[in-house]
Amino acid sequence: MLTRRSFLKLAGFGTVAAGAGVAAGNLMNSSGSARFYTLYGFLPEDDKAIKGAVSAFKSMLPGQFRNSGVNIIADENYSRLIASQFAKDRGNISIRVKHINSPVLSDIIAADNQNSIYRPENFNIQIASLRNYVRNKEAGLLFSAEFRETNIISNLFGGKYNAVIENENGMMDIIPLDRKPVDVAITGPSGKSIVRIGDGRAAMKSSVCRHRICELHSASLPGNIIACAPNRLMIRIEAA
Repeated sequence: MLTRRSFLKLAGFGTVAAGAGVAAGNLMNSSGSARFYTLYGFLPEDDKAIKGAVSAFKSMLPGQFRNSGVNIIADENYSRLIASQFAKDRGNISIRVKHINSPVLSDIIAADNQNSIYRPENFNIQIASLRNYVRNKEAGLLFSAEFRETNIISNLFGGKYNAVIENENGMMDIIPLDRKPVDVAITGPSGKSIVRIGDGRAAMKSSVCRHRICELHSASLPGNIIACAPNRLMIRIEAA
């Protein structure tokens, strides 16, 4: 059986960075902790991969949320393809598709508040099927899908925000974005990553992953996420 460490090594995309201003979670579960559902990955440029990614993401959601409205950031062809799988637009789901030029292989990473990074052996049928289809094919797209309870547009203006740092063991720290910049060192399986937080944003200052795509993006609004698979860490922005 493929171990979690092997999966993360095989996920040669190194990091996934989503900075569209729309993303994961604020849904309170019965225990009072915030829930979120996210699926990221590098995918080949074909319709089957996109359809499979949307289907896999929807399979992660509780049934009552699978027909939530969707906000799409993608070119026209992929926008139509994604929109056809939802009953309405402009709601609690955000999906982003971006063309990339980095020489990486396709793979995916799934997460929620209970599992910062899903173990491959715990993938459901839809996620496992998607990974089997895309893995090790040449990637041409960066895909991100996120769900949050509160309408995305309503949370983009005003307020104070925190950077929440999580690793495979759960939450590590919560740091306000409006402080003076501070560098936070996070040690993981691949080495030490440095995250800089302050002056209204969070960014990966240095990364040990192969392609370092996460260093090209920052996170500043609720739902922005930077996720590093090899080092098993995630930085997400939420309202204070």
